[in-house]
Amino acid sequence: MSVSLSILRLHRSTLRPSLIRRLVQCRTYSSNPPDYAFAFDIDGVLLRGRALPGATKSLKKLQDNRVPFILLTNGGGKHESERTEELSQLLDVPITEDMFIQSHTPFKGLVGRYNGVLAVGEGEGGVREVAERYGFKSVHTPHTLLHHHPEIWPFGCPQLHRNLHHPSSPEHPHHHPPPLSPIDAILVFNDPRHWGPTLHVIIDLLLSARGELGTYSNTNGIEVPGKGKYQNNNQPDVWWSNNDLWWQGEYHLPRLGQGGFRAAVEGVWSKITDGEVLRATTIGKPFKETYAYAESVLNNLLKRDMGERAKVKRVYMVGDNPRSDIIGANGYGWYSLLVETGVFNRDREGGEAALKGDMRPRQILRNVEEAVDFGMSRGVLVSRFLAASLKPTSPPSLAASSPPSTITTDSTTKPPITLAMDGHHHQSNGNSCRPTSYQCLPFEIICETISYISSQRTLHAASLVSHRYNAAANPGLYRHPKLTSSNIDAFVHSVAPTVFPPPKKNLNSTEYHLADLVITLDLSPLLYSETLRTSIARLLTHCRNITSLTGSQKSFNGVALRALRHSTKLTYLNLTPCQDSCDLQDFFHALPHLPHLTTLNFPPGGMFSSSSRQSARSAQTFTPAIPTVKSTFVYPQKLQSLSVCGCIIDSTILASGSPPTTITSFSASHLPFVRMASLRQYINMLAPQLTRLSILHPIPCLPHNFLDKILLSCPNLLRLTASVDFMTAHIFDEENCVAEHPIERIDLDCSGGMGSEFKISSDDISIALMEGRLKRLRIVRASKRLGWARRTEKKKVEDLAELLIMDRSGFGEEDEEEGSQEDDEMGSEYVMVERQGAVVDLGGTDSDVEDELSGKLAGVWIF
Repeated sequence: MSVSLSILRLHRSTLRPSLIRRLVQCRTYSSNPPDYAFAFDIDGVLLRGRALPGATKSLKKLQDNRVPFILLTNGGGKHESERTEELSQLLDVPITEDMFIQSHTPFKGLVGRYNGVLAVGEGEGGVREVAERYGFKSVHTPHTLLHHHPEIWPFGCPQLHRNLHHPSSPEHPHHHPPPLSPIDAILVFNDPRHWGPTLHVIIDLLLSARGELGTYSNTNGIEVPGKGKYQNNNQPDVWWSNNDLWWQGEYHLPRLGQGGFRAAVEGVWSKITDGEVLRATTIGKPFKETYAYAESVLNNLLKRDMGERAKVKRVYMVGDNPRSDIIGANGYGWYSLLVETGVFNRDREGGEAALKGDMRPRQILRNVEEAVDFGMSRGVLVSRFLAASLKPTSPPSLAASSPPSTITTDSTTKPPITLAMDGHHHQSNGNSCRPTSYQCLPFEIICETISYISSQRTLHAASLVSHRYNAAANPGLYRHPKLTSSNIDAFVHSVAPTVFPPPKKNLNSTEYHLADLVITLDLSPLLYSETLRTSIARLLTHCRNITSLTGSQKSFNGVALRALRHSTKLTYLNLTPCQDSCDLQDFFHALPHLPHLTTLNFPPGGMFSSSSRQSARSAQTFTPAIPTVKSTFVYPQKLQSLSVCGCIIDSTILASGSPPTTITSFSASHLPFVRMASLRQYINMLAPQLTRLSILHPIPCLPHNFLDKILLSCPNLLRLTASVDFMTAHIFDEENCVAEHPIERIDLDCSGGMGSEFKISSDDISIALMEGRLKRLRIVRASKRLGWARRTEKKKVEDLAELLIMDRSGFGEEDEEEGSQEDDEMGSEYVMVERQGAVVDLGGTDSDVEDELSGKLAGVWIF
């Protein structure tokens, strides 16, 4: 088997073969200018009222090394020239206008588009001057409008009056505020100092006729085709320069920013207009247009210093706000670095665990100095990589370029393999084969290269190249292993060669064992084998860093189940695939050792020992016997999702103490011994906090109308998954559901029992929607066993789909005109359903359904 040089990819896309040959075979040396750059947020990264430690040193280091950088901030309110002068003094580093981008800098491009504008922001005399320097001719602020109509804000505000009447204020009458004229656009430069009067002025203008203050449009509340009920009479356009909810100042807690003011305006607007969405345009971070403009500025800076052929190949974005800095950088392909000196704090809002999806940075560092050192080290290593491959010197030996002391390998590391020019592997005895040039790269470059490989086959091939490639590839190879019945034995032998994990040489040792690298274990593909139970137990005993575990179909009981107590870092435990019977006492004894669990799914084959099974049978009577064994468990205090099934009894759910208030998702199925009263009592305990609820057959003790009042019991429920065996059409009656209930999705399953397919029809839901109930319901999924896919039902289901897509805000009101138009926003979001038809038959798996519905496509789905 040959190893391809494609493992040397430095980017997510594959390098061209010509470039690979140039890097590996060329022997002429040339110096290279820096091809990387930095972009810094300001508040919380460089400043918190004053310069943060290391900020000045880091910027000077970049300037000394001729590395281009810009300051990219969502702040604003002052002209770029004034802001750069202030920053130069605070940071003690020369900052020019071409190195500084504010969130409202793109407002310059709106000069020819609007005549009269309202400039909103802190120190409104400043933002008025900024707008005028941008080129706008007729610029108002809320203060100048209050000068013309002081009765707009009838409440006392001494600071506001001082701003209006002090002779030195730009808002003073002697400074000639512009005469009243129609406002064409509202430009929010940053969050205002006085929210109350500013909010009043903005709302008045949005309700006015053609932007004339003091008027009220006669089309407000009247549907205008293509324009909606409001903002349909040439009212001013609204532009937000950023969407940051928080920003970090000198105070130890974050402060509300422009995003907070925007939420206030939109909340008041929605209340005034009965749920209308304020139409506005947002720029700044994290929107791609801002990053594209910033990258063009960085390229211009690099070309100015290095010539026209220079180009930035990598940008390091250093920010403190995951919702703006990190999302924007990841979305545009920049290398995101998150620092802990601003909005982000490991001790608040879930810390690092809350950083998911696009909010997860490439690296988390303590401060800007560490971030700059990290980025520069990567940039220098890339240059060294190019220079080393081009320099006419013999490659160093493996001993001379060994990995850093912070990374060591254990005894299971594969023997070094070298790749001869003929493409075949040869076992190395230490001196017999001269290593090729790519094997002599710095270890950091090898690690960076390997980090872009996702294929396990390619990672395995990379691990066979040499000791150093093996050390770099092992973390990716073992982090999320793909286990099957054919490779489980080899995997266990590699990560758990002994019954008990070998101790480290000392507590401060930097060595690691392969078991320490395993983060997730998905054992669901494993089928029965004689040694599977002991293999699972050895894995769980050794792999103590795993955070996610899915059980196997067979043999997850006995010693394997008891070994769960070693996995103390688990956050996700799913034993739903486990079909073999297992003792619930073993399971319950392991739970106290898993304090970090957020998701817990009981095993469907779980049961108590023989004595407790007799207690379970007694639980069916009206005077249940006290179980002779432990039938309760200890809740993990961080639990968010709980799924119960198997042979648990009433005391399991009622005598285990109060469930944590963090539980927002609950599921129940396959419960032969739990009585109706006990399950109802338990659901009522969880009801105020539940957003997801699933009740599926078989649960033989539940009556046919068990769920009829569930929407009243769970006022915050967003998604309901239920078998129609446990509900009737009365669940959608007026006394059982209200118009403002937040439920968005209902999934209806069916056991297929006699008569169950006729219990709920699509007309039952359609009538509830037409009468003004469940206004937020957008998605209905129905099992084929309900018969909704029959030809005779097709027209009814299509009618329901149309209702789900429509704007139903006025349904149920006596004065509502017939033929309500579809909401513009919904129409654009759910256009796929409209084009494909009202009924969509999904023939895939449940995971396929989840992928399709992740975009919140409204309509009816048959599964």
